[in-house]
Amino acid sequence: METPSHYNPLELDKIKNRTLATKIAKPSAHEEEKRKPVRNNDPSPHTYRNEEALDKISASVVKYAFSKNKQESFIDKALKKVSGRNTMP
Repeated sequence: METPSHYNPLELDKIKNRTLATKIAKPSAHEEEKRKPVRNNDPSPHTYRNEEALDKISASVVKYAFSKNKQESFIDKALKKVSGRNTMP
């Protein structure tokens, strides 16, 4: 593998610092038409009423049931599921 060839030194007097400049072009009429929002009948976020929407939906009610039979244990319930019959008299 060979080393790269020698580069001639740069003349730093020819290089100037750049100044940042931004040019803002005026949009054409065709671009202005594209930027306008399309009107439709969808509700906007400003006219949407959260309270009314929450009243109209139905809340799901979760009910957890527990057996009130004090004589039946967890093992008895598992055996009943497996065998399909009642193990306790």
